[in-house]
Amino acid sequence: MGVEYDTDGPDDDVVEELAREVRAVKKQKQWRKWSEDVIPALLQPYMTLLRETEGLRNINSKRQADGCDGCSEGRLLNVTCVYFDNLEKMTLCTCNEPALQLLQKGFFPCAPQLPTLAVDLGVLDFARDLFINAAPNTTAWCETLEGFLSARSFKLSTRDSLRGRFGNALKWYATLTNTKNLMLRDYLNVVRGAELSMEDEGDQYESEGRFGLACSLKYIVAHVSISDIVYQPEQVPEMNEQDSSPRQFNDRPDEYLRERCPLCFGGENWSKPSEKVDVIVCLDACFTQKRRQPQGNAWHEPHTHPETVFIPPSEVKAMEEIVESL
Repeated sequence: MGVEYDTDGPDDDVVEELAREVRAVKKQKQWRKWSEDVIPALLQPYMTLLRETEGLRNINSKRQADGCDGCSEGRLLNVTCVYFDNLEKMTLCTCNEPALQLLQKGFFPCAPQLPTLAVDLGVLDFARDLFINAAPNTTAWCETLEGFLSARSFKLSTRDSLRGRFGNALKWYATLTNTKNLMLRDYLNVVRGAELSMEDEGDQYESEGRFGLACSLKYIVAHVSISDIVYQPEQVPEMNEQDSSPRQFNDRPDEYLRERCPLCFGGENWSKPSEKVDVIVCLDACFTQKRRQPQGNAWHEPHTHPETVFIPPSEVKAMEEIVESL
């Protein structure tokens, strides 16, 4: 009696499905590492670097600092550093976080733990500003940069390796800078609020004069750390049909609106009682960005801007009814 064995191996669809699951798990781990560990840990060192280098103007002085050349607590890691006009090899020891070591030298890594490529912060800042004024195209940018470097005999070891890693570094560096800007804004708002409250109590500080007020502000700045400022989006309350009490509005537009357009919302005469509405806002969206969404059931990392603001559907519906009734 003969026995037949299946020598064809696993089905190709099964292998592909398993590969997708492995990639999804890897992406989830990297996203958690970036968002929960690396970005929060880099905020203070990044602001220190900006202060000590005058906004990255004197970044070369930081690149001369010596680091660990290898010890028993870590292993050596080779990293390719990308500049505008050349590539350089750097060797780091993993006894300290590689991302922190690279940032202190003026680079940003492509991966949260063991990066093989890092990009000069000046290159990333230039790419960010370019993509604000032109359509974002990481592929074209990387192909141009790679061809420019290749013409000068600077070549990466693997084919098509710059696009994915550069895009990853650019995305998370943007998250770092946006989070930093948000923390600084909240910190300044705390100081401004303290100054306004002091000015309201003019009688109390009248005898002290401006010197006393300045000393009080110095005390606040010295005792309120930026790391204590945590951004918590304001929750817009849901409209309750049973609640007929009139809603309370501020006498000024929200700080978010004043920052976005000081001309429209920052002045004192932004509201005119004779007008039916205070402001008419027109939005123009480009829905072609939806092409970047993953196809099928692939896992997509929840990457959002630190200052993302969502309005509840009930609020939008109520405003729509008001506009339609005008």
